[in-house]
Amino acid sequence: MGKLTHLLAAATLAATATTVFAGVAAAHTPYITAECTADGTVLSVRLEAYSGGVTNTVKVTDGDTVLADEEFGTRFEDKWTVSAEVDHTFTIAVTAGDDASGKRGWTFTRTESEKACVVPTTTPTTTTAEETTTTTVAPTTETSPETTSTTRPAPSAVPTTPAPSEDELADTGASVALPLGLGALLLVGGVAALVLVRRRAGQQ
Repeated sequence: MGKLTHLLAAATLAATATTVFAGVAAAHTPYITAECTADGTVLSVRLEAYSGGVTNTVKVTDGDTVLADEEFGTRFEDKWTVSAEVDHTFTIAVTAGDDASGKRGWTFTRTESEKACVVPTTTPTTTTAEETTTTTVAPTTETSPETTSTTRPAPSAVPTTPAPSEDELADTGASVALPLGLGALLLVGGVAALVLVRRRAGQQ
């Protein structure tokens, strides 16, 4: 009875250990693929069942180009598409916080190489001669503004009386002087006659 008990205990312990180790083996599982397609070279990285109580890191590079460099918890998944016209060498470095030394295999560095699968399309170069266009500019002709001349009729001539000549003035003067002289003589004669009459009257 005692032996049976010991056997059952040993079997239970073995089963428990097997379950624990199986669980550990199933944890920290990486899935990494690289494939060249007509649409580009595709790299996929998926890390499953990592410990969440520690710091886990992942760094992904394509040659000298860094695609990812970050921390993650229990899971990480990402995908990158690059040119399929050139070769690629991808490096995936994973550090598990509970396996810093890498003894358990949870910390690792993996390289995935993928050849180019698309031939670059070459576009024929067409040389186009430059067309030279010569533009002739007509000389500019300056046009003087039109001058409109308006001819006005000459003013009507006003008839003018010619000025009397000196001879005519002399004749006029002579004709005027004659009556004046006669008038003076008559006046003198009248005065003399009046005086003579008064004298005669005084003598009587």
